[in-house]
Amino acid sequence: MTENEITLFNKNIDLCIKKLKETRIFIQNLDTIYMNNHNYKSKKDIPENCDYYEQRKTLNITMLCYAINLDITIIQKHMLLSIQEKDSIYFSKLLCMTIYEGINSIYKNIHYIKEHTKNEDFKLFKLKLSKVDRYRDILASIRNHSSAHIDNDFITYYDSLISVFSLPLDQILCHFIDLLKFTQELCDIINKEQLIEQKEKLIQITITIIENLKNNGTSANNELLQYQEELLNFLMSNNEI
Repeated sequence: MTENEITLFNKNIDLCIKKLKETRIFIQNLDTIYMNNHNYKSKKDIPENCDYYEQRKTLNITMLCYAINLDITIIQKHMLLSIQEKDSIYFSKLLCMTIYEGINSIYKNIHYIKEHTKNEDFKLFKLKLSKVDRYRDILASIRNHSSAHIDNDFITYYDSLISVFSLPLDQILCHFIDLLKFTQELCDIINKEQLIEQKEKLIQITITIIENLKNNGTSANNELLQYQEELLNFLMSNNEI
């Protein structure tokens, strides 16, 4: 592996961690808006038909995509860094498990994505999903018998382990990363549409949080303050939200 490849992997790892933190802050600020505006004592008091759950769902899917992307990038990096070629079997089965879990997680949200995207976008989404879904059974076998679990039947375990080498794993990975990125893009579109009415409230609550953090003035708040300021800049500069 070249230094440039390592740098690219590290940049993507840093990006995923940054996006996960930003999205968490985004969700927390959104929670605060609903709690303050309606004087709810807890999130459990928010009515089930409230728009809050729609917005929270979109942000949760976004976090899901970045979390999966983070795991995959770390596995890829260490797979290519490993000196012993035989080490690749461990990282390969781990990759199979992560892709399988990712496909399942996306399937759990497929009806929500369909309801909130244009027909042509959903058709493209389904096409991208189908390219990895065709391998789901063998990915499930690897996950269930030799990756997430070690099967008590040694023959079943061994055959599952060896089946990793029969997979076009690079191709599956490319298709899956493409699916993740497209799902993120769809969620960004949905999120912008959902936050139109909340934009001013979100700006005000973010300003209040920034002021409180500055007044506290502890070093522990520095990173949180940075992310809150970045969120505020995004909200203030983005006319589409």
